[in-house]
Amino acid sequence: MLRVFLATTIALAGAVIAGAQGPAQMTEINPAFTGVTSVSCTFTLRTIGTWNGDQPAAETKPATLSLKFENLNIDEGTGRVAVTNGTGSGQLIVKAENGNLHFVQLFLAGALHVTTVFTNEIKDGKAKAVHSRHEFTPVALPGFTSRPEQWVGSCEPGGRSSS
Repeated sequence: MLRVFLATTIALAGAVIAGAQGPAQMTEINPAFTGVTSVSCTFTLRTIGTWNGDQPAAETKPATLSLKFENLNIDEGTGRVAVTNGTGSGQLIVKAENGNLHFVQLFLAGALHVTTVFTNEIKDGKAKAVHSRHEFTPVALPGFTSRPEQWVGSCEPGGRSSS
């Protein structure tokens, strides 16, 4: 009986994995974002997560963060980010999936920043967007990301490729 259970479990797991590796069922990116080479974002609400002892805690406040994603090549999955308040820039992984546009930035120090532009949610040329920062340092320094952060705002498309 145990052998039959294990064989069935292994067969089902294999079917699930094989299905997950099939062709992507992706919806088209909104035409407003097709072929863009830059995207400008403004985030106006920030939640900072932390821990009080072992208990998770969060604080949400109005704040402003501006990001510009440049030199985008969505087909190749590449681009650059510029934090427009002058705090840095870097390489990106760019991915369009299921009507959303994702920007992923990995840092040598271990941090991860992810921005998602919901291109199916466009109003007045702007799309809803979220920016997350996965960082933690033992000491919190004002003006620097030292705890997990979630920003909410909007983005709008910029330049277009010539193709």
